[in-house]
Amino acid sequence: MRFTSALIEYLVVGCCSIIWLSIIDPGLLRFGTYGTWGSLLALPMFYVTGHILDFVSHYLLHPLKRFISKRARLKTGADKDADLPSRVAALAHLSPELSSTLQLRSTRDRIMRGFFLNVLILNCFLAADEVPEWWRGSDRGAVLSGIALLLLSLGAWAHFEWRTKKYRYNAYKTLEELGLTRKSPTSDAA
Repeated sequence: MRFTSALIEYLVVGCCSIIWLSIIDPGLLRFGTYGTWGSLLALPMFYVTGHILDFVSHYLLHPLKRFISKRARLKTGADKDADLPSRVAALAHLSPELSSTLQLRSTRDRIMRGFFLNVLILNCFLAADEVPEWWRGSDRGAVLSGIALLLLSLGAWAHFEWRTKKYRYNAYKTLEELGLTRKSPTSDAA
């Protein structure tokens, strides 16, 4: 992963955390009152928060990700070694364009995964009725909106993950069919 894409990913996910962090401390929304320095100090905080949220969301959604990978392998006819890091490295070596597209898709997937966790945390606050009155509006509307956003973000992440996996498997399979890769010993034995 390139540094710039990682920086953007973690900042976007970290900045989305302001939704629920502002419930804990409404003062977080006042970075601008501290001038440029306050805003500059906020960036590292959001970056690190993005790292933490990415780590947690990765492990939280890992079982679903494995299920999606298995289904995509079956759908595309990819072999069981399709998820090996060597395959991704081979794809990067053999076709930088395909690899670049795959990186962009993976960035989108990680941002959506982090957004899902942000919405999940927000829903925990809504369910615990810890939302301040100024933020809430109507209780039922906030809870229903939160649940809808949670389901929508999970569905979007699963859809993006599915499309990325299919893209990766099909890209490597195409390179194999063109004779640009060596077949793995397990795929020859089958």
